[in-house]
Amino acid sequence: MEIATKIVNDGQKTAELLSGERQSLWSALRCSISQRFDYWLQMSYPSVVEPVARWLDEQLWNILETATGFSIPSGATNSSWNCVLPIPVAGRSNRSFQQWVVRQPVRLGGFGLRSLVDTAGPAFIGALEQSVPFFCGENGICPQLANHLGGEECFGEEATGDERWRVMLESGSREGEELRRVWSMMREEEEQAAAWLGEELQENLSVRVKSVGGSSCDGSTRGKVS
Repeated sequence: MEIATKIVNDGQKTAELLSGERQSLWSALRCSISQRFDYWLQMSYPSVVEPVARWLDEQLWNILETATGFSIPSGATNSSWNCVLPIPVAGRSNRSFQQWVVRQPVRLGGFGLRSLVDTAGPAFIGALEQSVPFFCGENGICPQLANHLGGEECFGEEATGDERWRVMLESGSREGEELRRVWSMMREEEEQAAAWLGEELQENLSVRVKSVGGSSCDGSTRGKVS
């Protein structure tokens, strides 16, 4: 929260400084201010960082309104021009059309201002696959953790990636529990969205939790599931 508060304070100072240059303020918000919490999303357990990320999302929304010069509803309001899309997906049913547009990538016609809360789970998964495979094994930096994170059978050259998180999930480690929780939430959302749209599950989200990311070790699973 101390880090998030500093980001907000700096953002407010930037908004005051660029109050007459809204295009510049928008660029600063999207390309700099909104990116500063990303490191903590990767390095913190999602259950710990999500409440802070939710608060920070709200504060950055205020800066967005300063950059545009008008109030932007993120949920249901009494305004006749506001539109809340009745989407039958957990956590998505009360979002305004404006919030969907703001959160969508620019290449899809949105503003590209992502939600930090939505980013927390994928960011954690990306950090896991960039770090855990290199702890154990013949050249691992901490082979003693093999019983808790997995060894050659999970991350070795002969491993297929089908069960690479099995040991970590079965050991009761905090990392395993956080992965299980995050994947369960993301998988539930994907199943509900796919059922509503009448489509198949997205390939990268259709796997079991012990197979998340396959054999990837470069963090690319973050982008794929996002």
